[in-house]
Amino acid sequence: MDTLIALSEAIHTATLTTPTLVADPAVVVAQIDISPNESGLPGISQLRTIVGAVMTIGLVLSVLALIISAMGMNPGWWTR
Repeated sequence: MDTLIALSEAIHTATLTTPTLVADPAVVVAQIDISPNESGLPGISQLRTIVGAVMTIGLVLSVLALIISAMGMNPGWWTR
């Protein structure tokens, strides 16, 4: 029994005195300095334009679908 108590105390002491390698996440994030590579691929500016246009079309279509579905939930709204 004394052996178990001694082993438990040794493990507890070792875990308290062992330095941890985990840093504070805020400090790690503050040290990261990465800037985007604007000229890494040929045609990246055209790709950004195309992706922006597709996202805009998707937004317009989703708002249109929301309006159509709202009108469909209340049939006869135009007769009031």
